[in-house]
Amino acid sequence: MKCKNILGVVAIISLILIHSLSWAGGTEQFSFTVFGDSRLPGNMNFSQDQCNIDGPLDQYIRANFMGKTVSDFALSFNKGGKLVKLRVPKDGELYKEITLDTNGWPKKIIDTSKTPSLTLIEEGQVWVYDSVIDSVAGESSEGFVLHTGDISYNGYYGTDPSSVYWAEFKARLLDRLPSGTPKGLVGRFFPAVGNHETWLDPEMKGLRSTVPYLKKLKVTADNHMYTFDYSGSRFIFLDTGGYNPPAGWSDDSKPNYTDQMTQMTIWLAEAQKKNISHVFIALHKPLFCSAGHGHLSADKNPHNILKWFAAAKDHPLDITVFSGHVHSSEMYYKDNIRYMVLGGGGADQVYSVNECAKDDQYCQDELYWAGKKRVMEYNYLTVAVDDYDIFFKMNRWRPQANGFETCIIDKQMNMKCEKSER
Repeated sequence: MKCKNILGVVAIISLILIHSLSWAGGTEQFSFTVFGDSRLPGNMNFSQDQCNIDGPLDQYIRANFMGKTVSDFALSFNKGGKLVKLRVPKDGELYKEITLDTNGWPKKIIDTSKTPSLTLIEEGQVWVYDSVIDSVAGESSEGFVLHTGDISYNGYYGTDPSSVYWAEFKARLLDRLPSGTPKGLVGRFFPAVGNHETWLDPEMKGLRSTVPYLKKLKVTADNHMYTFDYSGSRFIFLDTGGYNPPAGWSDDSKPNYTDQMTQMTIWLAEAQKKNISHVFIALHKPLFCSAGHGHLSADKNPHNILKWFAAAKDHPLDITVFSGHVHSSEMYYKDNIRYMVLGGGGADQVYSVNECAKDDQYCQDELYWAGKKRVMEYNYLTVAVDDYDIFFKMNRWRPQANGFETCIIDKQMNMKCEKSER
């Protein structure tokens, strides 16, 4: 018992020292911000005269609710005839109730199939966007942003920067980032491709045209993976494909899984030859996960490749993997690799946890919730890198629980949280 107490004290002291060194302007060389799963279920700016079968609202429902029609929904309109509420059925009972702002964007979603029932408030996404912008708008304006996928809902409303989804994203985030770019980078916002980016937009026209400098990184309709180096670190972005299968690496990823693993291996080997220490990998579907859809299947999971590079005798790589998709946040530390699932960017929340099979090597001890009850949470991660170390700070808002907190996370995924201001 004494040994455990001593180790606990040492861990806490270490976290305090990390906080003072990395976030008070100590040895930090550069920093960036990461978040994901920020999509909302689409703009529903419809009026009462548009709710007939085969009308605009019916077409929207068919595209977004898996074949249901307007006749399946209970709809409410205000005195001006604007749609203000949808009640979504499932198996004869109320499944979701979506309340809209006057401009048609979701304000509140109540999901009666989950506990707690309130699963999304639009203010959560607003807080994440505002905070992310603040995090990269320091004096030097050298910060940049990574996203783990699911920015838009789908291509129903169009696939260019003037369409409803992408125009909203530009106005609320991209256009508010600091002007210019960090030295050596082609932009300030770098996304991995989520399944929603290619839903009803298989060529990913919406994302490619809204973030046009991705073309300089060789992103095309047929290639959704890319890499770049910055300040001695390597960044790699992979495409896990569409929704089917929900937890698996989909066959429609571009390139396919085998070709992406071949290219990723080349990029990791190059990082070794260049004496790069820190490697950051962003992809949508998680390698390790217990929430919601769960983790990538064993036959299409990059972990075995990554752990070889993390354990290499000649030049081991320090690897951190960011993902999303499951609308919850989790952390794992396996084979000296950090896996961080970032699902608190604004999408509806998931609280369910899957039971682990005893022979499932990808179902490890989850370190973020650590067995505690999951609650509604919006968050973003800031990462500071120096020549010798790497530090993480999770910034989170739990509207129904503890308010605002800042959590300092060290390289071994030890975490200490303190209350913070909004």
